[in-house]
Amino acid sequence: MMHKKYTYEQIDIQILDFEKKKQNLQLKKNDFITDTICDVNYKVLRSSVLPRALKRSIYIKPYDLFNKDQLDKTRSSLNSLGVFKFVNIEHEPLSLSPTENGLLTTIKCAPTKRHSVNSDRSKHKCIKYRWICTVWFLFKQKFISFCSKIPIQF
Repeated sequence: MMHKKYTYEQIDIQILDFEKKKQNLQLKKNDFITDTICDVNYKVLRSSVLPRALKRSIYIKPYDLFNKDQLDKTRSSLNSLGVFKFVNIEHEPLSLSPTENGLLTTIKCAPTKRHSVNSDRSKHKCIKYRWICTVWFLFKQKFISFCSKIPIQF
């Protein structure tokens, strides 16, 4: 018996503190950054990670066949950023035709509590934890990419 094959028809990423349902109802459109990058839809709290910093952590793409390894890699990569309490991936199956099946995929991430670091020179200079994580993540990705291009000889 053949297993049904599913393709990702739509991928949405939501970053929201899902534990604070009452507070979420009070949020306005201006409290979010909405963007579409490489056909993936992002709806992100302004106070959390920028969508472009997440792009390299998403290994599933719209119109690709469902692949459990890519899904696990996406979940693991998002968790390893260290800026989320949890990463939940939900699928809603679609029947496109008798032979074609699709998935509406929603990746829900809850941001961790933000921290700040005060400078000894001035109490007014404050570096946001989110900014540090985003810069570190982008640097780490470029460094790994750079190192992979260097031939190693023994």
